[in-house]
Amino acid sequence: MTSDKSIAANRRNAQLSTGPRTQEGKDAIRQNALKHGLLSASTLLSMEDLDEFAAFSEDIRTDLGAVGEMENFLADRIASSAWRLRRAGILEAGILAWYFFGVLKDRAEAEARRHTSVAEFLAFVEPTVEIINAEEHARAEGSRES
Repeated sequence: MTSDKSIAANRRNAQLSTGPRTQEGKDAIRQNALKHGLLSASTLLSMEDLDEFAAFSEDIRTDLGAVGEMENFLADRIASSAWRLRRAGILEAGILAWYFFGVLKDRAEAEARRHTSVAEFLAFVEPTVEIINAEEHARAEGSRES
């Protein structure tokens, strides 16, 4: 259970963080929780091209031969849904590529481990010793043998 002292401290801290104040800051945080944008209120994501979407939307409206307010509304909905479905296909391809290359990486690492013995590996990492003070070294060797 949260104490009254903790609640009061939380309220004081909340007063210090009121979020972004500029329009640029507000625009930036709009995308904070974005994962894929398939259900976002806005059809177009910040990294997508407005002109490309406008041309896409216009092509659909032309193909459907939309006439009147209702048909244009429905054509816009179709364009929006088709744009999102296209994005879903791109996301799916990216996820599968990420997974596939991860599997390939794991296989390559396992293959490399099978062909590398510990002795071969140690030959590459064998430390070399350079004695920089022979007198101190001899004294240390002598005390170690005692």
